[in-house]
Order: sequence, then C-alpha cells, then structure tokens
Amino acid sequence: MLTKLIMYIAAFFGIMTGLDWLYKSLDIQSPSQVWAMTFVTILLIILIAMTYCVFRQENLVKRIHDCAMAKSKLERAILKKRLSSKG
Repeated sequence: MLTKLIMYIAAFFGIMTGLDWLYKSLDIQSPSQVWAMTFVTILLIILIAMTYCVFRQENLVKRIHDCAMAKSKLERAILKKRLSSKG
C-alpha cells in the first residue's frame, strides 16, 4: 500500500514537472492557452487511464477464463477416475 502511494506521488510530481517544462518551452502565458493546454492534458491523462483499465480488465477476464478451463479439466479427470475405480 505504501509503495503504491509513493508511486502515485512520484507520478504526480513527474506529470507536474513535465507540464511545467512544456509550458515554459512553448512559452504559454495567456490564460486561454493555459486553459486549453490544461484541458488537453487532462483529456490525455483520462484516455491513458481508461486504456490501461481496459487492458487490465481484458487480462483479468482472460485469466479467469483460463482458470475456469483448468478447473473444468481437473473436475472431468477426477470424475473419470472415480467412475473407473467404481467400475
């Protein structure tokens, strides 16, 4: 839990440092430009977060499916063994 908190804080400071560099390198000074860049940056962050969540969800669904298939095979093998030993 603490490592995740540290990771989020580091990511926040990394993003803020990057935005500061971007604003200074593009010489953004007017309020309308600052708002536009802030809006675009927030949209990009949301898009990246949503993409990450979708890929994590797909991976999780695949792992659940693989576990269910393995459990099904194991149950079939156990049932087959029981039926053959009763035989």
